[in-house]
Amino acid sequence: MATQRRRTRVRRPSSAVAYLAERLLEAVQACPGETMVVLAARMGERSRSLHRPMMRLKKEGRVRSAGERNATRYFPMGKKAA
Repeated sequence: MATQRRRTRVRRPSSAVAYLAERLLEAVQACPGETMVVLAARMGERSRSLHRPMMRLKKEGRVRSAGERNATRYFPMGKKAA
């Protein structure tokens, strides 16, 4: 029986995650209320690769989500007054 090697994952630099987060925010602003699958297709990325950038946007308060699991929809948050 042949053994299979696991793929080694390469950790993305924070600058790459930040870049994807900005692109993802633009996609959410262009299509508010869409699912991650639709947003990923719009960006030409896999939905799984956008998980960490979305978590970053939500933590910063720039995006909010509604729903659960595959039915989660994403909405841009309004600008905060200074």
